[in-house]
Amino acid sequence: MPVPPYAELHCHSHFSFLDGASSAEDLVARALELGLSALAVTDHGGLYGAVRFVAAAEAVGLRPIVGLEVELLDAAVADPHRLVVARPRAPPRGAGWGEAAPGARGGRPGPPHADRLRRPSHP
Repeated sequence: MPVPPYAELHCHSHFSFLDGASSAEDLVARALELGLSALAVTDHGGLYGAVRFVAAAEAVGLRPIVGLEVELLDAAVADPHRLVVARPRAPPRGAGWGEAAPGARGGRPGPPHADRLRRPSHP
């Protein structure tokens, strides 16, 4: 019975810091040794090695699959890595005890203060 073609779909190159150690050329060479028909490189957060990987794979007849591994944060779920940092509120300069409320300007309320800092990609 013939062996069906196999493609590894979760492979990281050395562009995935602390998760992959091999260059695109080394990954392609090892895939050929193992008899793979295709290989996917799914680096973390970027397509930095995609051009080198596709060029190396096509040069030897291996089908390249380019992917990307990303982490998404859900606003309704607590951040497990504590990427959102609490920011202490400070009174405005010149405001002492009993004076205008923090952020008030000339009797009008000031802009709202965020309770915590968020990354630009996080709503």
